[in-house]
Amino acid sequence: MSITSKSHRPYSLLAVLLALCLIISSTGSFSSQTSLAIVSTTVLLLIASYYLRPFFNRLSIRQIRTITYLALTLMVVGQVLILIFLPVSVYHDPYRVLSQADQLAAGDHVWQSTYFWRYPNNVPITYILSKFFALGQLVHLSDNITIHLLTISLLDTFIVLALKTCADLKSPQSTFLGLLAFLTATPFAYTYYLQVFYSDLPSMLAVLVIFRLLWRWPKANTTRAKVKISLDLTATALLGMLMKPNMIVLLPAGFLTLLILAIKKERTKKQLLRPILFLSLGMTLAMPATLLIDRASSYQPHSAEAFPASHWVLMGLNKSGDGMYDDQDVEKDISLANTTARRQYDSQQIVHRIQTLGPLGLSELWLKKLTILLDVSAIQDWYNGGFESAPKWYQDHIAFYQKAIKIGYVVASIILFFTVSLRLLCWRPRFHRQKDQLALLAVLTALGYLAFHVIFWEAESRYGQNILPALFVLLVALPAPVTRRQKVTEVKRQKRWPRVAFLISATIAIYAVFLQSYSLSTIVVAAQRSQLSVQYHAQPTTISPGTTLEQQVNLAKPANTFSVQIQAKSTMTVTLQNLQSGQVWALTEKADEFILNQPLPAGSYQIVIQNQGLVPQLIDLVQTNNYTLAPFPVTINQVQNKNASLIYLFEWLNTKPS
Repeated sequence: MSITSKSHRPYSLLAVLLALCLIISSTGSFSSQTSLAIVSTTVLLLIASYYLRPFFNRLSIRQIRTITYLALTLMVVGQVLILIFLPVSVYHDPYRVLSQADQLAAGDHVWQSTYFWRYPNNVPITYILSKFFALGQLVHLSDNITIHLLTISLLDTFIVLALKTCADLKSPQSTFLGLLAFLTATPFAYTYYLQVFYSDLPSMLAVLVIFRLLWRWPKANTTRAKVKISLDLTATALLGMLMKPNMIVLLPAGFLTLLILAIKKERTKKQLLRPILFLSLGMTLAMPATLLIDRASSYQPHSAEAFPASHWVLMGLNKSGDGMYDDQDVEKDISLANTTARRQYDSQQIVHRIQTLGPLGLSELWLKKLTILLDVSAIQDWYNGGFESAPKWYQDHIAFYQKAIKIGYVVASIILFFTVSLRLLCWRPRFHRQKDQLALLAVLTALGYLAFHVIFWEAESRYGQNILPALFVLLVALPAPVTRRQKVTEVKRQKRWPRVAFLISATIAIYAVFLQSYSLSTIVVAAQRSQLSVQYHAQPTTISPGTTLEQQVNLAKPANTFSVQIQAKSTMTVTLQNLQSGQVWALTEKADEFILNQPLPAGSYQIVIQNQGLVPQLIDLVQTNNYTLAPFPVTINQVQNKNASLIYLFEWLNTKPS
């Protein structure tokens, strides 16, 4: 490919900086076991897409529409089947939000978990989710169905709006089909965002909607249309801020865009001024809205438990933890008396860590955090503890499926990053054009998100996904690099197809060989790991003397390790019974768990926990009001508790991983 350097010389330093960030961070998803497969698959697909691009660009609008409808239909069918047959055990922050929302929907406004005192930013999303649960209960839906309807609606709305943005900006057919493939044919549509409800997807949707509203603003020719967009901008910014406060980066990005346009003496900057002011209004309203939500939900802040903002800055400077969430930093802040003491300690440690790291150490840490932010290799594991009980057909080939998911999304993301980077490097802005103004805002937004977490905050791989709406905007707003046009004869066109067929075949072959030769060291066979956690003062359940708890679990495949969480220092008798053979195994106590290391064939099992002593004992039993945690309920002295479950895990530990 020959790029005409004169007309496409890099112009914007900001664009070059973002391109470098994307290129560098692409390496974060590599590992010693997957690098070869990822690199070879990515290169072959990029070459194949280069040869196929002219063919895609000749497709008619009708053909593109047919492909789109077919892809979206298959996607929805696949999503529904996954939600039915492959439910996951949601845990950590999303479950705490879900559990409290379930409690609020049932009319119980007591905030027992200290989690929300420590992380009050999740109170608004919890309250909003509770209203969806209450609405679902009006039509007799369980919270499981309600939350599935909510996630699939949010996700598919995001996908459709991203595609509509591509069409509205009149991108080439090849760009549209590439975006369609990323959104519907990769794990993006079928894993974390579909199976776990949390603040990430609503926030991403809000950012995408804001970009669309800013694009529509100059095209609104009537006062009524302007008022509608203004109200939509304000409401979207408000909801987005309630979902995830780091969306605040849009505000400086918007005003920096106006400043750059003013420096360039672009009169069209006035087209962005008013909508950005409405954007600011919506974000400003988030603070009083949060106070109203606190009052409506009876939430009371507790300074004895609250963490100051400096806590996350401190973790972001922890070199031993790569600037990620760090248990030691958390435990230290918990040990301090109140927010003021924590802020003083954090401030001292922040200065100390900066001085210890020095310029070179800081740069090294920031580079590491950048690669972490855009590491997408674990998307299928984000905030879930494994499948509740995956069917046999899935577990028969679980290593293949999980590695295909991992490599598939990594490859798709790298191709997206590479494509956007190439367009950024070849972009020469002309700011009188609305597309370039929107692209500038997208560049500043993406850089803002990355800079916030790299320099100021702690880093997690999920956080980097917040820049996807901005990357999609850049993909569809920036032109593809211009190549020297060559006359394509029929002979050349016929030669192209064998090359494409070879490249695709080689990609499939490399992919298949790698996946078939790879096995997992640990496979979750069945799990229920949703819990409020002892660290947030989850209240144990008291079991009276002579009480027996039982819960059935079906294993579609053999397991060789089983554990059930009880309470440290509780004296209980825990056994596991095979319901087919009648064989019974006694579990061994280890800290707050009872464990069994024993080959367990596929079949139905009964967990039996008995208090055979003379005094009450404590046990970790998870209970909800309208949310089903596991396929089978807990029975206490033969009485079923539909929405209660033990915390258990069945695994297969591979003693000879590849």
